[in-house]
Order: sequence, then C-alpha cells, then structure tokens
Amino acid sequence: MCRGPYLAAMVTLSGGIGFGYALLLAGLPLQTLQPWVLQFLTLEQAVFAMIMGVLISLVIVLSIFSFVRRLPRVSPSGPGARSWVSALVGLASSALCCTPVVPALLALFLSGASLVSVSAPIQYYLGTYAVVLYAAATLGMAWSVRGLARRISCPECSGPIEARTRASD
Repeated sequence: MCRGPYLAAMVTLSGGIGFGYALLLAGLPLQTLQPWVLQFLTLEQAVFAMIMGVLISLVIVLSIFSFVRRLPRVSPSGPGARSWVSALVGLASSALCCTPVVPALLALFLSGASLVSVSAPIQYYLGTYAVVLYAAATLGMAWSVRGLARRISCPECSGPIEARTRASD
C-alpha cells in the first residue's frame, strides 16, 4: 500500500486547516478575517489551532482512505459527524465572545436595559472559558479520529476490539 500521497495530503491539509483555524480564532472577536489579525493570536489559540488542524486533516485523510478502500459507509451520526460538531464548538467561543451575535440573538426576546444586563455576562463567560471550550472541541475531534481509525482497522467488526479479543479466547 502506498502511504506517500496520504501523508502528503495530511501534512498539506494540517498546515492549511491549522492556518485557517488560527485566522478564525484570532479574527472572529475582531469581526474580520484579514491576515493582520494574526498579531493578536494568543499562545492558547495557536496551540489549539495546530491541534485542530491536525485532527480535522486526519478525519479527511481517513475518510478518503476508507472511500478508496471501499470500506462500508458510516452512518451520518457516526465518528466523522462528531468531528464537524466538535470543530464548530471550538469556533463558537471566539465567534460568540466579542461579536454582535449574542446581543442580536437576545434582541429577539429582550430589549433595553434587560438586553444589556443579560448579554454582557454571557459574552464574558464565553470569553473567559474559551480555553475550556477549545479543549472540549479538541477532545471531541480526537474521539472521532479514534472512532474512524478503529473502523478502518476492522470494518466488519461492530463492537469494541477488547470485547472481540476476549470473546475469541
């Protein structure tokens, strides 16, 4: 089996997606996606952008590998679906912290002083606990990569590997 193209795709996608995440994480609070916002990228955001870039590129490469090998399809609620949800959770903290999204959504239900008194604490919470949200997104993506890798290693098996090895003994 030739692993060279998969490795090249993995490295290329990791760099591109990691750069895109870095641009998004730094730019969403400033409401722009221009390259100059990278000067505001924090160390935590840079680390999580690199990790998320690698994990999403792993999901893409593993999905392509399983498609080329004609492995059985995974249901829409399977491991690959969880990685995209996790990626959106990782962007949610930056997208909602300092942008007008939260006040705009709250304005549908509140007005005046109640809008100001409610939206500020929500935005503060999202900004303060952004690292926790990034970590949750990273764990979700890692879990989905694990599920995809297990599916590729044994596509005909439906249960956990540990249970199958114990049952065969």
